[in-house]
Amino acid sequence: MILDVLISRYLDGELTPEEDAELRSMIAGDVEAKEAFDAAILLHIAMRCEDDTVVPDDVREDTIRAIDIRMSAAPTRKTASRSYRAVAALAVTFLVLCLPFGDTYFNLGSDGVGEFAEQSSAASSPVTTRAGETPRRAAGQLTASNPSSAANSVHNGEIIDTTSFDVVTTDVIGNTNTVESLNSRAEEAVPLDQEGANTLPVSSLFASADNTPFAPSQPHTSSGPSNSEPSTLATPNLLQSKPVDVLITSSYGQSMTGTVSTEGAVTTISAGVGFAMAKNTFMGLELGTMNYATIREHQIMTRSDDGSAVSARPPMLSSDHVSKLPPTVMPGGTYTTSVYSHAESEGAAWGAAFLQQRLLNLGPAHINGRVAAGVTEDGVLGYGRLGTDIRLFQGVSATIGADASYAPIRQFRQGKMSAQTYGLFLSLTYGIQVRL
Repeated sequence: MILDVLISRYLDGELTPEEDAELRSMIAGDVEAKEAFDAAILLHIAMRCEDDTVVPDDVREDTIRAIDIRMSAAPTRKTASRSYRAVAALAVTFLVLCLPFGDTYFNLGSDGVGEFAEQSSAASSPVTTRAGETPRRAAGQLTASNPSSAANSVHNGEIIDTTSFDVVTTDVIGNTNTVESLNSRAEEAVPLDQEGANTLPVSSLFASADNTPFAPSQPHTSSGPSNSEPSTLATPNLLQSKPVDVLITSSYGQSMTGTVSTEGAVTTISAGVGFAMAKNTFMGLELGTMNYATIREHQIMTRSDDGSAVSARPPMLSSDHVSKLPPTVMPGGTYTTSVYSHAESEGAAWGAAFLQQRLLNLGPAHINGRVAAGVTEDGVLGYGRLGTDIRLFQGVSATIGADASYAPIRQFRQGKMSAQTYGLFLSLTYGIQVRL
């Protein structure tokens, strides 16, 4: 049997058991049949309402619109859910990488002295030589490649001509005066004798970043084996790491124009935190809200019988049946149509991962560029921002700029169902930036 006939007989209470079973099977097996049945139920309830301003055609249009919105919003909800999971996973991965390991991998010193922490810790320990002691354990290795500091070392009136050599610093343990590991690459033509091994200037084997020899903390003497005064050389920490720079921002923006019509400007309020990935390059996470207003139009049809007052409709009895008219047939009587418009406020929370780079340095002012991608409650969004920060005092700047954003805008909302479209907006933003 035809679905509309079954629904009509169901509303009139005239279904036979066979027809009832057929209607239930059609509703259970077909989504469109279930939606048509729900729409008919809503229409039936609205027609029994006591309010005379509600007419069948008005309720029918609202019901059909609600069904269309629910059907068109289903793919959008799936896309928004997938996008939210992807961007959330990206943000979590970024934070895991930046927070624990940012100080180690992103901001190492660039002086080029020392490659590993093991070498730096060994080289930074004091080097002590004492007459009559034998080194037994190697603690680290350094390479001196400065001819001016190491090439012209004087030993008993002879010049040791070296260009590059390796010296193993050792912990001093023992009672003989020999250097166990002098690993030379170019100077083995001049051997060191047992007696004068302690006369080699240790400071000439080490050079600072500006290629100047380190001076020992005590004067070096060459009195031979009878010398019992220790000479200690303190070398600086070769691995100079800088702390991670942290950027904290807050901004407020208002749209100036856009591709989607809204009542008033689209305002955004956000706050973010970023970590330095390189010099003047920050990556971080930004959270905020977006607020706007849209126009709602409602068409109201009011029955007026020659200007006379409309009496209240008597309550319906259980034995009464609601008469149903075809969609093209208007009910009897005289009706006036009026349109009611009003603005409704909408808002959505959003989050995005951003990358900010300084583009131009103007002294107290800097021009920065930022790109971001994220999600809102209704879908994905992205924006690009070009702004200027003006230094107020140490670490604190005022920012002003413009951004272009692409975000979803709700155009209709009824209950839990809503329809939206994507729009491009050009906004003016300003705020505060703190660099720690």
